[in-house]
Amino acid sequence: MNANKAIKNEIIALLAKKKLTRKQLLAMLKMKFDVEDRTMRRLIVELIEEGYCIASSGTGYELIRTPERLNETVRYINSYIIDMRHRIETLKRNFENQQQLKLF
Repeated sequence: MNANKAIKNEIIALLAKKKLTRKQLLAMLKMKFDVEDRTMRRLIVELIEEGYCIASSGTGYELIRTPERLNETVRYINSYIIDMRHRIETLKRNFENQQQLKLF
């Protein structure tokens, strides 16, 4: 079994037991694997794409087991989408303003 598959299996096993903060999950994984935070987060995204229902929030990770938890997760993700959309529009506006200043 390759390392990423083993780490993914461990993530699912740990989250099946209880909700964990990002730091807790990473610390538990580091007991068995040489894994960094960014890799762990990428593997969680891959697990979701593979069909697992994993909630992430400011308080950590957990398996989604109820419609309510799914809705909370969707709201959390949507808040990021709204923030990113606002950032995109602000960057576009700033760039346009800078281009206009260069004309003078």
